[in-house]
Amino acid sequence: MHRALNIPDIVQLIVNEMDYSGPSPDAPTLAALVLTCRAFHEPALDVLWSRQVGLGHLVECLPEDLWAMFQDNTLIVLVTSSMYKANAIVQNPPEILVLSEPTRPTTPQDWERFDFYASRIRELRCAGHSDSKQASRALSADLYRWLLASRPTHQLLPRLSSLIWKTSIFGTGLDCTPFLSSPQLSSVSIDMYGNGIPTTSHAILPALLRLSPDLQELRLWMREDWSTHPISRAFFGSFKKLRIIEMKSAMSSIFDLLTGLSTLPDLTKMNILISDYYVPDQRAQQRTAPRVVFRSLEELKLRSSFTPDTHEILRACHFPQLQCINLMYTTPWDESLSALDDFFCLISQCCSHSVLEMIEIVAREDWVDEDAEVQSVTAGAVLKPLIGFHRLCSFHLSADMRIVLDDGAVRDMAVAWPRLKCLALVNNHLSSAPPAAMTLKGLAYLARYCPLLETLAINVDTSSITAPPPSNGHCNRVLQSINAVRSPASGDPAAIGAFLHAIFPNFKRINASDETTPEDELVDGSWRAVEAVIEALKLQSASQQDDFVQKS
Repeated sequence: MHRALNIPDIVQLIVNEMDYSGPSPDAPTLAALVLTCRAFHEPALDVLWSRQVGLGHLVECLPEDLWAMFQDNTLIVLVTSSMYKANAIVQNPPEILVLSEPTRPTTPQDWERFDFYASRIRELRCAGHSDSKQASRALSADLYRWLLASRPTHQLLPRLSSLIWKTSIFGTGLDCTPFLSSPQLSSVSIDMYGNGIPTTSHAILPALLRLSPDLQELRLWMREDWSTHPISRAFFGSFKKLRIIEMKSAMSSIFDLLTGLSTLPDLTKMNILISDYYVPDQRAQQRTAPRVVFRSLEELKLRSSFTPDTHEILRACHFPQLQCINLMYTTPWDESLSALDDFFCLISQCCSHSVLEMIEIVAREDWVDEDAEVQSVTAGAVLKPLIGFHRLCSFHLSADMRIVLDDGAVRDMAVAWPRLKCLALVNNHLSSAPPAAMTLKGLAYLARYCPLLETLAINVDTSSITAPPPSNGHCNRVLQSINAVRSPASGDPAAIGAFLHAIFPNFKRINASDETTPEDELVDGSWRAVEAVIEALKLQSASQQDDFVQKS
């Protein structure tokens, strides 16, 4: 063995190259490393067992007379959708580990192999039978309860740092609270969307606070009527080390929730889903809470089916350190334009112009009539409140409306956002192609003033070339493709190709997505001749460069 492998840091770097997260192609390699030599044995075992999907592998380390395998042919699945409900028998039901009968008292020797591997587990993902294809094997409820009761004072997973507990429609409703007292636990994700779950959120939350007060990451997705069991502002305010919170909340308790979260000194990421559980009459009578300041928050994601709710939240908050804001909402078709205008104004008011780097807005109409006239938004006017965010690196707007640009609006955006790396203005309405007032001249502004731009989704009018390709040397050497699924190449392919090659020397493709509709294929087909021109120009440039090198 090479003496370099006697250095633990080098061995650890080699083992860490395999990012093992459950069954993966790296599993055989890790297993081979375990058996290779003593230097790799312990580090490779640590990685191999670090992330487990279920407790099946661990239970199988116990003597075989303590457990048995059972094929559950009676499992019934409740299949639910927005259109129907039906019962279906599970095909190829999963194998379940069950407690053998009769049981016997265990000895310390029975647990030696179990504890040898249990101490290596850092992340546990339990998701009932829904992850049976990825998990080891599911545990029966009796076996799970026996496992916890056999050594009541023993820490089952002493080095557990991340717990992901998801009870799907296949779930058995097993209690996750025994794992919350793990001394190194810093991240908890609980998803209780199953049917007939006996452990509800208002029972779990006190256990969380009592057993895991030092949590840094907390994700709570539970089917609860928060108006019946609201969370007080003091609850989240008690997690003084919390950095990430993701959860669902009713609008009736959102301001108490925000007030409590705003007191956390290290909170950097917040993802809030506004649920449908509220009383409409009470919602109309709500008063906006006093303005709350999130002094350390860097990333905010808000999802709501009611646009006024998101407006009220932004109006009540201030985010001086926010770098990324993501808004997803549903709005009536006749209010979508005014809602978008309000959102841009509110973002300008609640975020710092010298800090914000990313804006992403996904606006869906509550119903879309394909035959109805689609609203148009003139981007130059609506985007005006955002021009002051000079550090903006990414701007993504996806809406069920026509987004109309002109070259002047593009110039203003490009000049204001010199750090821009991603620009996506996407029209989701399929009834008709949006007007694309922006011409190739607008693309030239982006190439000149946004040299870092690498992702671009935008509509462009190529019916005429109003100016020759720029010869002042301003170009973007990063951008390689453009997504313009509603903009066919309607002008001279040679002129379009020459223009694009001049401003984007490394440009390759228009609409490079593998997923296309028949309408998209027609648009894409019109660009193939342009791409052929660009490829020919690139070959010509490469040939001229080779000639120059040879002559010199």
